[in-house]
Amino acid sequence: MIKLLGQINSDKDRTKKWIFEKENAGIIEISLISTKTKDIVYVPTHYNCPLGCQNCNIQGICSKGDLKPIDFQDLMDAIDEMLLAGDKRQTSNTNIIISFRGVGEPLLNMPLLDKMYNGQYNLERLGYFNVGFEISTMMPNENLRILSQYIKSGKYPIRVIYRLSSPLDDKLNKLTPASTSSVDASLSYLKMFKDDVSTPEIRRLYRKVFGNKSPVEIFYSIIPEVNDSLFELANLQYFQNRFAIPVVFLKNNAGEKAWVQDILKHYPEANLSITSSYGRDIGCEHGEFDERIYDNSNIPNKIASYEDIANKYHDSKKSTVKKVLNNKVV
Repeated sequence: MIKLLGQINSDKDRTKKWIFEKENAGIIEISLISTKTKDIVYVPTHYNCPLGCQNCNIQGICSKGDLKPIDFQDLMDAIDEMLLAGDKRQTSNTNIIISFRGVGEPLLNMPLLDKMYNGQYNLERLGYFNVGFEISTMMPNENLRILSQYIKSGKYPIRVIYRLSSPLDDKLNKLTPASTSSVDASLSYLKMFKDDVSTPEIRRLYRKVFGNKSPVEIFYSIIPEVNDSLFELANLQYFQNRFAIPVVFLKNNAGEKAWVQDILKHYPEANLSITSSYGRDIGCEHGEFDERIYDNSNIPNKIASYEDIANKYHDSKKSTVKKVLNNKVV
């Protein structure tokens, strides 16, 4: 049985976030982004995540203990409570994307992905008829072969997002210590997945839900003076050319636009873009600002200083990451 702790709305966009608690297990945070054409639901795969990624936004309670997979029924109950107000849907959209961008590493909870993909949670009963999934991973691995086999069944498309912290292996291993693969190996898995789902029939399936977006993308969040060196820029461009995988920069800091413009000046053919995260002021992705939200499992009635918290947090995170790298920033 899960218990609703609170619900928070973004002041920046239409994102809403629900926080649930499972006794003796942990926290479940899910977010709803309702656009004009579709609903996007951000969900976790684990109650907590102690993997130790140094640039992650998880703080406090969700980073302690063992990596504990979320129970399938708990997640279904949480999504139901979020999407339904009583017996009525909160939105009228018939398109939905379930995006595994919350706490945890999706490719380390394959039983949950299997149950979600293979219809044990029936989204059609809620009025959704075009369904897609997104997997946001820090460690692409062999399990991507399983996902590509799912898609070949012709049921739902799955997009894979690789959250890359640095294209340099030594620095990446410090920033994401739980990932043991090289950047080259991780991108090889992504390319394998992309090639597997590139048949005309499957691409039509993708277009119904994702439009012209690529089945795989690299998301790169710039941390000033940590992973934005010219050497990293050159390596990122090398990998982008070699594997033909689009690179998307997350707009978290002021430097992204200038950095991308500089890349395009030297590499006008580069497949690069910039995007903003949904619900950044309420920590929509990856359990952001947990330690500052929760106080003995109570949600504040009003969170007036979220933007200040976000700004201070990202400034402190920059210092923390630099310390982890022993200030040896390329």
